[in-house]
Amino acid sequence: MSNSKTIKSIKALTGRELQMANDQFEQFHSAHEALGVTMEECIEAQSEMDRMRKITAAYVATVMINDETTLKSVSEDLKITAQRLAAEAIQVAAMAQKTIDYCDRHTEVTGKCICKVQPDQQTPPCDRCRHHCRGWKHFEEAADE
Repeated sequence: MSNSKTIKSIKALTGRELQMANDQFEQFHSAHEALGVTMEECIEAQSEMDRMRKITAAYVATVMINDETTLKSVSEDLKITAQRLAAEAIQVAAMAQKTIDYCDRHTEVTGKCICKVQPDQQTPPCDRCRHHCRGWKHFEEAADE
């Protein structure tokens, strides 16, 4: 379970990661680009999670045979992998925020949802409205009109 100070720190790190990404790369040009970049970060996080599962199995095995020398080494691997996983998770969060910013900017510029449906006054004008939006259509269907 995470405590509020840890979450606050993670939010700050996410903001810094987003700022670095924005300094280095332009805003997304499309929802597809946002998806691709975010999925790449998710895959990297999943790889670290898979590594952590393997290390955890080794951790359990070393405890079972009471091997303190190996336990220290495995614990070091576990710590480093957990830190790498945290870094990847922060990158996922930053790219999710960059996608939210893209959606908001698209709406601000065009006055339309990212799905290209004109929002009414009771519907939030952004991609996050998805199936809740009255008359919502997939953006590719809306583009054909």
